[in-house]
Amino acid sequence: MSKRTATNDLEELVQKNLLEKIGTRGKRTFYKIKRATFGQHLGKRQMKMQTEINNSTIRSPNSTIPGGWRWVKLWEVCEVNPRRPKNFTRSSDAPTTFIPMAVVNERTGSIANAKIVPYSKVSKGYTYFEEGAVLFAKITPCMQNSKHVIARNLIDRVGFGTTEFHVLRPNSNVLPEWIHFFIRQPYLLQEATAYFTGAVGQQRVPEEFLANYAIPLPPLNEQKHIATKIQELMQEVESARTACEKQLEAAKALPAAYLREVFESEEAKKWERKRVREVSEVIMGQSPRGYTYNAEGKGLPFYQGKIEFDKVHLKPPSTWCTLMLHKQHGKNVIKARW
Repeated sequence: MSKRTATNDLEELVQKNLLEKIGTRGKRTFYKIKRATFGQHLGKRQMKMQTEINNSTIRSPNSTIPGGWRWVKLWEVCEVNPRRPKNFTRSSDAPTTFIPMAVVNERTGSIANAKIVPYSKVSKGYTYFEEGAVLFAKITPCMQNSKHVIARNLIDRVGFGTTEFHVLRPNSNVLPEWIHFFIRQPYLLQEATAYFTGAVGQQRVPEEFLANYAIPLPPLNEQKHIATKIQELMQEVESARTACEKQLEAAKALPAAYLREVFESEEAKKWERKRVREVSEVIMGQSPRGYTYNAEGKGLPFYQGKIEFDKVHLKPPSTWCTLMLHKQHGKNVIKARW
């Protein structure tokens, strides 16, 4: 592109009110984007989506809500993606809270282990937020997996995180907990997928979807009461889940415990010991040819070590084969080789 062509293109953007000429220095001319009008010249698909989002109030305000409550859009009670203050300063070596996506617990909606790094490591290229902000994961599949969290216990009440967060800074009319519980609801996350932008695998929820989402807003004292009750119920659920997981682990450990009880007993020490090959025939396994595989149950089941072998029992087969190289009978013992 020639210098004259580039200059003409820039002048055309100025005429379209997209750029503003802000000055010259020597032979160089400087421009800045006029954000207020830039959206007028987006592609048709983007403009259509933008219009749909701006003109819609998802979850219609016509829905019945209790007396004293009101419908508001999130932008009315939250600052969406607030910028870092212009006068923000911090020592380059100051310990700073950093929240990557990986430390957000999708099950509890909490921060597992926030990173502490020097400010110089996150001062550029990351998302700024303050204590009490609600962080909404905008990229798939983190968005659908509910990796949304309240920023708490930040050093000096400020923090930084991945750029894949939308930041919602609640104002004095709403609690962070109220916003947090609301945006983690499955139906909202499902609706958000209809507004994805970007290529498959890198799709994101646009800021406008959140900003224009309508939520029911009770008075602050009711928000506190409801949020406290939800937190209590969530803690009960988590306690029950933890107890079940411990019982499951204990149940899985039982077979091994029973075997140790038998083979490590005082009685077992008196038993005669022989090598496996002295009391059985050892046959090396061999996989059949791939073209004989099927998933329709034709032939005999083909048990694959890393897939169907459990600690004690075989899992249901997922593959069968019509050409058998070795046929195992009911009383045989099968051992994986890895």
